[in-house]
Amino acid sequence: MKSHIKIYEIAVSRDSSFIGLADFNGKIHLWNLDTVGKIGNIRTVYDFGGQRLALSHDGKKCFAASYQKEILACYTIPNGNIQWQHANIRGIQKIVVSKDGQKAYCEVDSKSFLSFDINTGGSLPVYQKAKDIHESIYDDVYLLEKDNLELWCCDEKLAFSIDRVSFAILSVCFGKGLFCISESGSIVRCFEISNGNEAWRYNPPSGSHVLELGYMKKENAFVGVEWPYEKGGRMKLIRFDKNTGRPSLIREFESVAGLKFTPSGDHLLTSEGHLININNGIVDIKIPI
Repeated sequence: MKSHIKIYEIAVSRDSSFIGLADFNGKIHLWNLDTVGKIGNIRTVYDFGGQRLALSHDGKKCFAASYQKEILACYTIPNGNIQWQHANIRGIQKIVVSKDGQKAYCEVDSKSFLSFDINTGGSLPVYQKAKDIHESIYDDVYLLEKDNLELWCCDEKLAFSIDRVSFAILSVCFGKGLFCISESGSIVRCFEISNGNEAWRYNPPSGSHVLELGYMKKENAFVGVEWPYEKGGRMKLIRFDKNTGRPSLIREFESVAGLKFTPSGDHLLTSEGHLININNGIVDIKIPI
């Protein structure tokens, strides 16, 4: 009998149905969610920790990084050829593809981030003294992680800043006119983009926090995965009331190493290969990893 492959990280393509699942040995397992068919495998430099896996929006490129080897590489899908790579990048923690799909952002040791052209690998200008960047696909704004959190308009005007309440940001998610922030060991806050006012906040039970946030486009509602980090245990998929932030339970499931909301916000994909329907909590697809 074929043994189960342990998956540590998930990447989804924004504009295609392709996903990437990273195992401990740096192999990326590529699947098509529409057909539940396997596209193939790519051997990469990926190592576990942080968020070192990403797919281009069109699903034609895979980005992987290694903290130990200090390498960032771009691979073509499905053949796995190296399109470009950079060595001697110390402390790679995270890779994100930009809103316009033309840049790969690379967070380095939570102190700064680099930017590369996704087609050529050429270095691009970066925002000074910023640890990370989060771009809205609904409004012309982006959030910079600095000592405080700064919301900027795309015409390079600072809209407002937000004080942190914890040492680390777990997840940032934009919706239409709103965005949510979850912080380590702390609360989830939702803000209005137009004026910076806090729309609502959710304080998880003691010893728990919300690891991942998602946004349901059709429902105009935020969702999240809550985990009891102090004692460990089952994760909770919750939906926040759009007016008050009060959570309602969708489903509980066993703790997993990796999870990611699909771009539409209708499903949650786990590293066990379960594609959970956010509307009813049912597992619509089980990917045979």
